[in-house]
Amino acid sequence: LGGDLDTNSHEILLDDNHAVKFGNDTDLTVLHSGSTGVINNVTGDLHIKTTGSGDDIVLISNDDIELQPQAGEAGIKVIGNGGVELYHNNAKTFETTSEGATFDTNSSSCVVRLTSNSDAVTVLQGFNSDFTIKAPSGGAVILQANGNEDAVKCVANGAVELYYDNVKKFETDADHV
Repeated sequence: LGGDLDTNSHEILLDDNHAVKFGNDTDLTVLHSGSTGVINNVTGDLHIKTTGSGDDIVLISNDDIELQPQAGEAGIKVIGNGGVELYHNNAKTFETTSEGATFDTNSSSCVVRLTSNSDAVTVLQGFNSDFTIKAPSGGAVILQANGNEDAVKCVANGAVELYYDNVKKFETDADHV
């Protein structure tokens, strides 16, 4: 074309399975298959920006990025000069803050599941006024202080151990203390 493309107030329409390609060969491709929209980047990182000062970046007054799974439904929000928010069924359940992160289910129970590569699940749960830590089946809950010194150990099937300076001082079992 050799210059700016003026659409004269018309849209550019490509039939299904026809792509717009950028870069050498197919570095970046945008297409619609007939049932799925695809942005495919095969070279380097893909940056989605709303503001910036780099080459040919158009400045926009808003500085948030939102991904919506359905029209009018929040999915992921990246807040300019702020945090990241994750939504479940249009309700915010996770956000990053200047102090770390916040989980909020807006109900009496909030659960964080930690799954290891062996599919063992550790659960942290807040329910009403209680806080529960659940170890995987057969696992222990261990509280450590001063690096990796055991302080309290709740062993599977009932034993509880208390430590002083990483030395066991108190233990329960089926019949006694």
